[in-house]
Amino acid sequence: MINQQIIKSKTLIHDSWLVILFPILFIFTASSNYFFISPEEILILLMGLFLIAKIFASGKAVIINSDTFIIFAIFCLVYFFSLLSRESIGASHVKIAISLFGTKLLLIYLIYTSIKSFSFFKKVIGCLIAIGLILVIIGGAILLITQDINYFRSTIYFSQDYFSGFLKHTVFFNPNFYSRTLLFIMPFFLLPIINLKSIKYKLACLAGIIGVVLMTIFTFSRMSMIALSILILLIVYKLGNKKIKKRKAQFFLTTFFIALILITQSFIIERFENKISQYKNQDTTLRIEMIKVGLKSFYNNPILGTGPGSAKEMLSQDPGLKKHIYFFKGNRDEFAMHNNFLLILVETGLVGLLLFLMFLCSYWRYINKIKQNLKPDQNYLSTVLDAVRLSFIAFILTGLTAVNLGMNIIWFILALPFVIDRIRKE
Repeated sequence: MINQQIIKSKTLIHDSWLVILFPILFIFTASSNYFFISPEEILILLMGLFLIAKIFASGKAVIINSDTFIIFAIFCLVYFFSLLSRESIGASHVKIAISLFGTKLLLIYLIYTSIKSFSFFKKVIGCLIAIGLILVIIGGAILLITQDINYFRSTIYFSQDYFSGFLKHTVFFNPNFYSRTLLFIMPFFLLPIINLKSIKYKLACLAGIIGVVLMTIFTFSRMSMIALSILILLIVYKLGNKKIKKRKAQFFLTTFFIALILITQSFIIERFENKISQYKNQDTTLRIEMIKVGLKSFYNNPILGTGPGSAKEMLSQDPGLKKHIYFFKGNRDEFAMHNNFLLILVETGLVGLLLFLMFLCSYWRYINKIKQNLKPDQNYLSTVLDAVRLSFIAFILTGLTAVNLGMNIIWFILALPFVIDRIRKE
């Protein structure tokens, strides 16, 4: 009995404060490309062990009473058991089957069970905002130090110096990955602006939004620019909080955003013209070729798909696609589906895709339901839900041209409404 109490007290300490480490470890998520597992996945496994110890000590487990969570859990099981659709199963396939969605399900559950109070919830959100500001500052410093506007888009790939080698283990290793991370975090900069009285925090977060806009533009990521434009318009539309003079805020943000577009229009136009020229000069572009290969695989395996990890293998083995890869990307390994929904369709078939779409629709309704049930004095939680909705929109939009399902940062954010639902009831 005494041993169980000791275990319980220790796990209560560890699993709560370890949550703070998640936003920090996201910075080094790219290390999984070299070490088979990312730092935040190690933390998920560690917290999972604490969770087992806590369940053993208390003799009971916490249940997330949400249809949305149940739908996602069913989808995760379907994805895992789609391994049976594969002709051969290796260790790498099992890892993908577990890590792509299984660890995300566990992450949501860990966040739900670890954040037990409103005060600690605010600390976690504060840490997320701080990491976002740090990423903006580091990105700006990199551009100033290198004095290379194309550093994120091309230079980092070919540089052999120690500085670039270190950055390849961080979110800066890929311009699209970096810009998507900023887009997911940016909506949370609204919290201090709307809910806090401190001018310095408001200015810091306003500068953070400006920094995200600049860094996204300088990564030259087309879909990130489109998603950013939509998010800015939604933010301008939503800034009707009583604490903010709506017309002045909307006028300032709109004017600033238009000015940035005008200043950087030559870079943006060049990026889109390059893509248009690819359609003119070639019968098909690289991504259209990927879509064709993916749809062909779906046609041959429409119900249950071809199993975890099969999409990348299929793309790498297609001779026509290899030709396009070498034409557009040289010798770099770029075999990726570039679309969340197509990846799920190929690997889990119609069954998996329908379940995933059910989850997305259910999640959106779940957020709206929680927001409607909040009390008038729960403005902070309401603003967090608004931020989560914007991050969710960014997740959907950027997932149309890239597979961002493996980005743990977005699943960390998507776990927050489950916590809010419990906090509001308490």
